[in-house]
This record gives sequence, C-alpha cells and structure tokens, in this order.
Amino acid sequence: MRKKLCILYWFVCCICSLYAQNEKNGLYSIKGQVIDSLTNETVPYATLSIAFENSPQESVKLLACDIDGKFETSLNSPGKYIISCNPLERTLLKKRFQLQTIENRSIWEPYI
Repeated sequence: MRKKLCILYWFVCCICSLYAQNEKNGLYSIKGQVIDSLTNETVPYATLSIAFENSPQESVKLLACDIDGKFETSLNSPGKYIISCNPLERTLLKKRFQLQTIENRSIWEPYI
C-alpha cells in the first residue's frame, strides 16, 4: 500500500510540474532594450512593470533589464497594456502598447 501511495504521489508531482511549465510560456513574446534618448546609451538594470491599461495599478508582469538594458518576457492575452520603466536614478517612464491577434495568418506555411 505504501509503495502505491509513493508512486501516486510521484505521478501527481510530475503532472503538476509539467502543468506549471506550460503556464509559464505565454502566447505573445515581448522583448526590447531600454536606451536613454539623450545620451543614446543603454540603461542597465532598469525595472519594468507591465499592466493592463484599464487597471495600471495591478501589474501583470514585473521584470528587470540585464546589464545591456535588454529585457524579454511573454504575455498570455492580447489587449492594451502600459509598460512602466523605472531606471536607477532617473525619472519614471510610461508607454502604451497593444497586442493583437492576426486572423488567418501564419509565419510559416508548409508547401504541399
């Protein structure tokens, strides 16, 4: 009986971890680089917050740029968003963007 419970527990843990990995991958990939518009230099370690436009106080994603000011994340649903950038020792910057689905299009179409 104990052996069966251990196998069942192991199976449930494997299923849960696979489900968690699937949830992490979003449908829409967002990537970019934070660059100072005055000096044209990259801004390292800036913190970014992504929220829906209709509720900007509730962040959907929080992330930080790398040493080159680059960032990459994914979002699960289309819509209107606000990205807030808070560079170290600089003023807060907010930009609006929109994610849309494109019907009947694909990037790769196989030749049949």
